[in-house]
Amino acid sequence: MLNKNSQQIMPVRVRTSWRRPIRTVATACTWLALAVAAQAGMDGGGGSSRKTDTGHDGSQAARSSESARSEHSRGNWQGRPMAQWVPTFWRWFFSVPASVGATDTTGVQCGLHQEGPVWFLSAPLGGQGPFERTCTVPRGKAIFTPVATFLNDYPCPDPTFKPAAGQSLDDFLGSGLVDIIDSFTLLEASLNHRPIKVLRLTTRTFGFTGAVDWKGIDQCITGSPQSGLSDGYFVAIEPLPPGTHELRVKSFSSFFGLTEGTFKLEVR
Repeated sequence: MLNKNSQQIMPVRVRTSWRRPIRTVATACTWLALAVAAQAGMDGGGGSSRKTDTGHDGSQAARSSESARSEHSRGNWQGRPMAQWVPTFWRWFFSVPASVGATDTTGVQCGLHQEGPVWFLSAPLGGQGPFERTCTVPRGKAIFTPVATFLNDYPCPDPTFKPAAGQSLDDFLGSGLVDIIDSFTLLEASLNHRPIKVLRLTTRTFGFTGAVDWKGIDQCITGSPQSGLSDGYFVAIEPLPPGTHELRVKSFSSFFGLTEGTFKLEVR
């Protein structure tokens, strides 16, 4: 759960009946859920997510949650349905100790725990103003990063934070994200100064294990296997040619205000 902290949301219990999930944005990380499908050499398809919505040039606001929930994004990306990369992103994100990844304001630690065909990017937590991170990306790696994403994790120390009788865990965790996701009225991303499309991706409940020191930021992180559900906006970019590239992201929400940042990518 998160507490509003400048451009980042830091996990904090706000009331017993509802907790703010962790949000992570390409421009600021924390609240789990996101998605952006870049048009850089790929057709922005999606996976079997519960909520999906494509933006117009990365700037269209989220549609109403009820209509979005009934939709399913189609198509695979890098060998699997698009939405399935979201849990993989969160598993990577929480595998890096908070004392290392969350406080890395320059991007020097961006290569930690990266494996497979997709390279993940995230922003530092708790930053003031726009951020800038530099990251060296191996040649041949696709790139996946949130513009704004949120994750509701479970269980939590509060014994009242649990599904109602007859309510599924998917519904319980997902309902805590609806108002947050629908609060975004601006979502933009650009690669080398050219707009790329933003894609909304929602997962079902999935398992992950966070590094134990994340508990200092989100009291619901246990350091052991647990569950989470994510919703948000991402960009997915096909492998870039060797050289220097610039990825910019920006979002505005009535909850969090304006967040923006730049990833300077060195592909080698």
